[in-house]
Amino acid sequence: MDIELTNNNYIGIAMKYYDNVECNTIEEFNSDLYKIICIKKIIDRYFSSGKVNIQLLLNHVIILHNSFGPLAEKLLKLRLDTKYYPAVKSILVFLKYIDSDDWHDVYEDVKILNELRKI
Repeated sequence: MDIELTNNNYIGIAMKYYDNVECNTIEEFNSDLYKIICIKKIIDRYFSSGKVNIQLLLNHVIILHNSFGPLAEKLLKLRLDTKYYPAVKSILVFLKYIDSDDWHDVYEDVKILNELRKI
């Protein structure tokens, strides 16, 4: 998928790749797209407290990926600050949505990986 996502066009592209057969309204689409903000909030809490709700984080990433397919990774990279990338990469690699060689300039978060190994 060779798509140039920008802050100006990501909504239109997300609508094109949206894959939820039960979605009947724009509110449902927005709810699925809102998962990016939920992921950011969970990681913010992790940064401030040192504790992560790994199950909730996994659920949001899975829902986002189920709704948008491989575009989800591009959406996360576009909409999140680079400081969130290590935590997100750890989840994406764990779920096998990306290879550990992808996002080659980003190291995985060791604490998140340890939490994932407990599952």
